[in-house]
Amino acid sequence: MKLSKNPTLQKLYNDFLEEHENLDHMKKINNATSSTVNYYMPHHGVFKPDSTSTKLSVVFNASSPTTTGKSLNDALFSGEINEDVFNIMLRFRKHQIVLIADIHQMFRQILIDPSQRDLLRILWKAKEEEEPVAYRLKTVTYGTKCAPFLATRVLRKMSMDEAKN
Repeated sequence: MKLSKNPTLQKLYNDFLEEHENLDHMKKINNATSSTVNYYMPHHGVFKPDSTSTKLSVVFNASSPTTTGKSLNDALFSGEINEDVFNIMLRFRKHQIVLIADIHQMFRQILIDPSQRDLLRILWKAKEEEEPVAYRLKTVTYGTKCAPFLATRVLRKMSMDEAKN
């Protein structure tokens, strides 16, 4: 469904991407042509009318193949996220107190090295009649194969660093 046929969804979609830009999670590319390797990710909205927090999320598709038949996710390493579930459960049961946390927009709190950001490009136009504008995403992005590993790795590294303090 085209967003132009549903003004409410179009506004939610534009608000989401404008927030992304305002939070400095993506940056407009002044000159979209470059000699570097780049990848443009398709994106679409997922509408959840019953959600109390986010009615519409924009999903970036790093699995979309290029003209070569390969996608960005084909070139990414997923990494190992968790250890054996049995060991996790054993550790969980040996403590009297357990903490659970939810980090708000966790992936978007982690910056991508600037040299890698051309692989996280998108095209976006706020209105149907406008020309698309190219952007570079600057943070770990939902839809990339390595995102869960990178987020977990950052948490582990921060935990180890803070344990020393």
